[in-house]
Amino acid sequence: MIKRILARKTNQNRISKTSEIVSDGQPFAYREAYKAMRTNFNFATLDGKLKTILITSSIPGEGKSTFSINLAISLIESGKKVLLIDADLRNPSIHRYLRIRQQQLQGLSNLLSTGNLPKDAIGHLERYNIDILLSGTIPPNPVELLSKSNFADIIKSVENEYDYIIIDAPPVGVVTDAAVLSKFADGVIMVVGQGLAKQQQIDKAKTSLENVKANVIGAVLNNYDASIDNKNANIESYYYYGGEWYVKSVESLSTSYRWWCLLFNKVINYLFIK
Repeated sequence: MIKRILARKTNQNRISKTSEIVSDGQPFAYREAYKAMRTNFNFATLDGKLKTILITSSIPGEGKSTFSINLAISLIESGKKVLLIDADLRNPSIHRYLRIRQQQLQGLSNLLSTGNLPKDAIGHLERYNIDILLSGTIPPNPVELLSKSNFADIIKSVENEYDYIIIDAPPVGVVTDAAVLSKFADGVIMVVGQGLAKQQQIDKAKTSLENVKANVIGAVLNNYDASIDNKNANIESYYYYGGEWYVKSVESLSTSYRWWCLLFNKVINYLFIK
């Protein structure tokens, strides 16, 4: 039985810009960026083979957890049933962004250490109509816990109940947890924060995933500011149509952004979030 989760009252003045959750109160462009992302994501997963999606980044602070939440909420708004799993057992943040007290439920670390299945650990947050499996108690041995085969059992026990399972993982360029978790996911999305990770860090992170045969389905360029890129690129490289920004030509972009586009086989979207 899924337990109802109680969220703390939100003090808007204490929520940082990077932890904003999509809602009617957010700016139009912010909401439209995630709608565009949802459309592209739906096309990428059209054949139904991509159900469990791992979200990671190169370094901390690129917005992977916020993106995981907003992707889940956006999919729910389109009529999908989604389970969001906080698999960052080192620095979990899903509960902070959603204003949830961890102590209300067992978490992923508790399930992995006991071998229990998640039926009594998944909570439902009515505000966003989302089911969540929190991280649980921070363990001394995260990667060893995540390597256990019963993580696959957890996914298998719930996969028929959801259209999508979104897993928020630690940064793959910092620790090996995400690379370990990728074997339990159908696909991986990397979140890249503009102006944060260096080119070498992004390249190393993607290589780490490829080395374990992870299915990197694309990337999201987060907190994208065209004015920064346009210092070295023609402003006419971008055009706006139907609520979405497009790139006219990869070759017309600045060297750094062109490299980023070509690094990934498929760039799912770039979010113009300010």
